[in-house]
This record gives sequence, structure tokens and C-alpha cells, in this order.
Amino acid sequence: MKTKLSVLLLGCLVLVLSPLASTAATSPFIAQGQSNGIAYVSGGVGMDERTAMDAMAKDYNVKLMFVEAPKEYVSGVKVKIEDLSGKLLLETTSSGPWFWAKLPQGDYRLIASFRGHREMKHLKVAAGVDTVEFFWKA
Repeated sequence: MKTKLSVLLLGCLVLVLSPLASTAATSPFIAQGQSNGIAYVSGGVGMDERTAMDAMAKDYNVKLMFVEAPKEYVSGVKVKIEDLSGKLLLETTSSGPWFWAKLPQGDYRLIASFRGHREMKHLKVAAGVDTVEFFWKA
């Protein structure tokens, strides 16, 4: 009797935890892609997507966040990543307020455009994770 109850409880636990383990791979709103060897992911609309992206965090070393003042997260931001000579490495539109990329060590120009306003920032990628925030006035 104890064995049957243990198996039943273990089965219930697996059913409850399985969706959490596969959320990152199955969320239809998280956009994953690659450009010139640079892997990226974007999303983060709502807690489910943020949880899914947090589960993928170990694969990326650059995190961009997009905010419209006073503190509204925004999506639909056009993202460009260039090397310092101006060579375009990545160009896409973010599907959420979080945009993560895996960049080799080096110097980059990040360009984010939202509602006709363009922001440009310099990023030097070394070891660890770099977070860059872009803010636009409402």
C-alpha cells in the first residue's frame, strides 16, 4: 500500500513540475533567433515569460531591458548590434521588454529604436553578464 501511494504521489509531482521545466522551450511568445553567429532571445511579457527566460539565462551574457518612463516595460523595440567599425551583426525587433544575446568578448554599439526615438550605447563585453537599460520618455 505504501509503495502504491508513493508511486501515485511521485506521479503527481512529475505532472505538476513538468510544465515548469518545459516552459522556456514551448512559450510561443518568446522569440529565439540567430544572426551572424549571435544567438538571441526576446520576450518577458508577463511572469510566465520572465520565468521561462530566467531559465534560459545561463546561455546569454548580454541583457537589454526596454522601459518607457516612468516605469512601463515596452516591446516592439528595434534592436541593432554593430561592431565599432559599423558592421551590422544583428538587426531584429524585440517581442518583449527583455532582449538577451550571446556576444563574444569585444566592443559593440547597441542601437535601440522605439516610437521614432533612437538610443545608442557602447558595450564592452568581457567576462560575466552585462545589463544595459534603454529608457524613453512617454
